Amino acid sequence: MTSLLRKAIIITGASSGLGAASAIELAKYSPRLVLHGRNEKALSDVKQKCLDHGLRADDVAVVTGDITEEKTIRKIVQTAKDVFGTLHVVTWGKFNSGIGIYGQLQFQFRNGI
Repeated sequence: MTSLLRKAIIITGASSGLGAASAIELAKYSPRLVLHGRNEKALSDVKQKCLDHGLRADDVAVVTGDITEEKTIRKIVQTAKDVFGTLHVVTWGKFNSGIGIYGQLQFQFRNGI
C-alpha cells in the first residue's frame, strides 16, 4: 500500500456511517484530513476520535455544508488547499452507501482543483 503519511485527504459524509469510519481508520496512517458533513457536533466528535488515533489538531480541518451545492464543494477543496497546500485524495463517504443525489460534478474541475 502506498503511504498515506501527510497526504491531504478529503472525506465527505464524515459525520457518520462510512465517512466517519473511513476518517477514523485513515487517522491511523497519519494523513491530513478535511472532514466534511452537515452536523457540526458529529464532525467534532469524529475529529476528536481522529486525534485520539494520533493526529495533531492542525492535521484535521472540518467543513460543514450541503455536498449537493457547488459552493460547498468549492469550500471543501479550497480548505484543503489553504490549510494543507495540496490535495491528494477525495473520498465520497456521502455516496459510498449508494444514497444521494446523482448527477455530473464537472463544475469541480472546470478550472482545476
